[in-house]
Amino acid sequence: MGVIVSMIEEQLDRLNERVTWSELARKLGVNPGTISHFRNNGIELSFQSLLNLSRFLYKDKYVHVMSKWCLNLRLPKNLKCSLEFLSSNLKLDELEELIQIIEEQYDSRELKNWTEIYKIMLARQRNKDNLDFIEDLRRFSPKTVETKILALIMELYYFYSIKDYTTMLKKSDELAHNFTVIKDDFIRSSFEARLYEIVAYTTLYNLVDYQSAREYANKIISKKICAVFTLSAYYIVGMSFLFEDYDKCLHYLKIYEKLLQEYNFTDYLEVLHNQHIPFINNIWGKTTSSEEINDISEKAHFEAKYGDKKRAIEFLNNIEETPFRLYYRGIAENDPTLLLKSLVKFIKQGNKFYAKLPYDILAKNEKLSDIAHLLYYD
Repeated sequence: MGVIVSMIEEQLDRLNERVTWSELARKLGVNPGTISHFRNNGIELSFQSLLNLSRFLYKDKYVHVMSKWCLNLRLPKNLKCSLEFLSSNLKLDELEELIQIIEEQYDSRELKNWTEIYKIMLARQRNKDNLDFIEDLRRFSPKTVETKILALIMELYYFYSIKDYTTMLKKSDELAHNFTVIKDDFIRSSFEARLYEIVAYTTLYNLVDYQSAREYANKIISKKICAVFTLSAYYIVGMSFLFEDYDKCLHYLKIYEKLLQEYNFTDYLEVLHNQHIPFINNIWGKTTSSEEINDISEKAHFEAKYGDKKRAIEFLNNIEETPFRLYYRGIAENDPTLLLKSLVKFIKQGNKFYAKLPYDILAKNEKLSDIAHLLYYD
């Protein structure tokens, strides 16, 4: 505990207002004697207390700090929470290091069962396009209620990846009733957030049920359990307003943007600024020139809808074909067969949400409206 205590003392010295250890105990809702034993005798606090402490002292930097602390914890119940914290916050290098520490220093069969399931999770998180993890998952034999539930959640990831949404949603309904048996509040809330996130994505992008997607996302937001889940939830809520309300869409994406900045997710920020925001502005006609846009695909989108259609085609000739770009080309060339092709590709991807783009145009086409309707609603 020496490393953690030293970090806390250094942070207390940096605060503008003096905070004593007794005041920390009061803010955390723990006995001053417990804090004293933690500070002086190296007795570990509970994971939730440490998480609350990191949030209070380090604000938006708490994920980075807590990830370091996870590698210094030794109580089995704290190690289990640490595995989940690192995994859910995408601290994959730290997760791999903690798995190695546990495997080398602990003989507990139960802990090794936890590391086994998180090794499978780690492999999936490092390469989401590789579905081989399901074979390891099927060989996995859970020894606790928690590892069994996590394995079931990972099954949902698999069914989502292969676009078997019917099975995924059926299993998610069955799983939702099992969380009450998990005693640890952090583990239970984090597992619930995992479930709500994947169901929110499915209800938005496959079922096009905006209200249900918002409800699941708001459940995640209300839990305040994980930075990654929270920012993902704000993104879902924002995008759920894409075709309904420009201001609400941007409002929630601004919160998403702020969280990305706070947690230093620079890759996601770049995608948001260069692709998502220009795309939304093009949907709503808020852009005045393609010169305002960096992404070539969204330049083509703008020109196809509002500007020089020949220029849009030139842009599209230089980039790989996607369902979005087929839609843009279909607009630029006024070609309903390209729009139909875009619709088919969106549907094959399980993405009825964006399939609405070509569908709304095809629905007005006398020759193709019936087949478009059949594809979209079957």
